[in-house]
Amino acid sequence: GVSVESPYFAIYPAAEGNVVDRETGVFTATVPGLQKIDVKKEQNVAQGALVAVAQSETPQLQFKNAVGLVKINIARNDIMSVKIEGLGENEFVAGQFTMKLNGDEEPEIALVEGTGVTSVTLNTVENYGMFTPGEYYATVLPCNLSGIRVTFKRKTFTYGENGEVTTGSE
Repeated sequence: GVSVESPYFAIYPAAEGNVVDRETGVFTATVPGLQKIDVKKEQNVAQGALVAVAQSETPQLQFKNAVGLVKINIARNDIMSVKIEGLGENEFVAGQFTMKLNGDEEPEIALVEGTGVTSVTLNTVENYGMFTPGEYYATVLPCNLSGIRVTFKRKTFTYGENGEVTTGSE
């Protein structure tokens, strides 16, 4: 069997790049800039984007969210993507980050240099599929923004001279 000694660490989901350094207790994970939601499976957050971490002196682990959430209400059936971004210059909402838990105190969080992304885009798993009306969540780095911009991209239909229908987006 495998013997694991205290302290115990865990990170969810188990994915490439989501790691913990047992020596320092520092977790490393990524908030993706492109998050694809499987609306056919009635998901409301991208699979693998909701990162949680745990640390304990016993094998009883209590996970804490490592990322922030932005709730988006979609009321229309012609929305093909949603983009979330801060209003200030270089306000990073996605990228690779490190986190160190400090008991009951605020965790230490830092963006890994050179990985910052200034926007998060939600798409459906089916490329350019449509969102069904409902509530969805984008994961973002824990951060303070000067403001937030949410842009909805709609699918449009254009009728040609001969009654031909073409699709586009705006």
